[in-house]
Parts: sequence; C-alpha cells; structure tokens
Amino acid sequence: MRKKILSTCLAMVFSMSVAGVSLAATKCTGKVKAVEGTVLTIDCGKKAKKFSAGDKVQVKKKKATAVEGC
Repeated sequence: MRKKILSTCLAMVFSMSVAGVSLAATKCTGKVKAVEGTVLTIDCGKKAKKFSAGDKVQVKKKKATAVEGC
C-alpha cells in the first residue's frame, strides 16, 4: 500500500514540475525587422534581455482573424 501511495505522490510531483517549467517559458511578441536567407531578425523590445545566444525558440505566425459582417 505504501509503495502505491509513494509512486502516486512522485508521479504528481514530477507532473507538477514539468508543468511549472512550461509555464515559466519566456514569451516574446514583436515585429519582424529583417529576413536574410535563413536569418530572421525580430524586435522584442525590453523582453529581448531574457534570451541569450544559443537559446532554442519556436516562432508562430499570428493568424489573421476573419470578421464576418451582416
């Protein structure tokens, strides 16, 4: 019985720590300043200080929202 409780508690701690890391990820929004071949330059303003050389980032293009009229 103790092994089941211990394993359940450890699984919960692990899942919470993984969720905490994903929530702590830095989010930066900005405008694309230049595209030269495979190099993309984005202006993030003051939030750029949170990044350092060699960080892996994922860039998603903002989808245009369609407005339906009457």
